[in-house]
Formats: sequence, C-alpha cells, structure tokens
Amino acid sequence: MKKIVESNFTSLDAFQVTQYIRGRLYILVDFVLGSNSYDEEQIVVINEFLKAYIDFAIAYIKKIPELIPKVRFISLTLGRSRSQSQP
Repeated sequence: MKKIVESNFTSLDAFQVTQYIRGRLYILVDFVLGSNSYDEEQIVVINEFLKAYIDFAIAYIKKIPELIPKVRFISLTLGRSRSQSQP
C-alpha cells in the first residue's frame, strides 16, 4: 500500500487499483478483523497494517477530486460518440 501511495497511484492503472482495493485488500482486512485471538506481537503488526490501510484510504480519497474531471470528460466523450452512432 505504501508504494502505491508514494507513486501517487500511478504505478497501477485503474483496473489494477480496483482489483487491489476490492479484491486482495478487502479479503486481507476482512480476515484480520474477523479472526478472534491474537498475541501481543501479532496485535502490533495488525495495528501497523490497519494504520497503513487508513493512510492508504485517506490518500485515495484525497486523489478523487483530481480524477473527477477526467471521469466527466470520458463520460461526456463516450456519451457523444454513442449519440452520434445512433440513427
């Protein structure tokens, strides 16, 4: 997660980021939170992981305003091309 944030999310394309967040990362967080007992050493590692996850989420949310104009442009472009291709 730290490398992705440090690269400002440019090391992955949109599909890879989505797969990482909704797939791999979701399953890992679910597993960590769903387990019942941990020893002290594991708790320290889990706390570090969850802090990194929160930092990742904050960085991702901060990136959204930069991406919204790109999404709108793509949506408008796709909308025009669809309407032009219809009879």
